[in-house]
Amino acid sequence: MRGGFFKYLLAFITPSPSEVKGGLFVAFLAAVGIAYDIYRHIAWRSNVPRGETYEAEVVRRPPPQVDTNYVLYERKVYYRRKARPRVVNVNRAGISELVALPGIGPKLARRILDLRKRRGPFRTPEDLLEVKGIGPKKLERIRPYLRF
Repeated sequence: MRGGFFKYLLAFITPSPSEVKGGLFVAFLAAVGIAYDIYRHIAWRSNVPRGETYEAEVVRRPPPQVDTNYVLYERKVYYRRKARPRVVNVNRAGISELVALPGIGPKLARRILDLRKRRGPFRTPEDLLEVKGIGPKKLERIRPYLRF
C-alpha cells in the first residue's frame, strides 16, 4: 500500500486535459482584458494623435447678468418692480402694481387678487390681514402706500 495513497492523491491534484484547456482560456481572457485596459489608458489619455483627429473650439459664455429690477412670475411673464413704492388702490391694482409694494412678491399679490375676487373689494387695511402671508408687521409696512 506504499504507493497507492500517493497515486490516489496525485490523481485528485492533477488536472484533466479539458481542465487545462479551460484554465488556459480563462488566463487568455484575463490577459486580453488587462491589455485592453492598458491600451485604453495610454491611447485615450495621451496627446499623441491617432488617425484622423478633430479639434473643437472651446466656447466659454459669461454668466447671465441678473436684473434685480424684474421678478419672474408664472410662465415667464415679467413684472417690473418699482424703485420707490407709490400709493396703490388695492381694489383696482393688478399684480405688477401690488408687487411694487414693499414686502409683496408675486405669490402674495396673486393671493390678494384671489381674495378680492372671492369676497369683493377691501374696505379697510385690516381686511388684508385675511390674506395668508400678511400679518400685522407687513400691514404696517405697506399701510402708507394703500388706498381704498
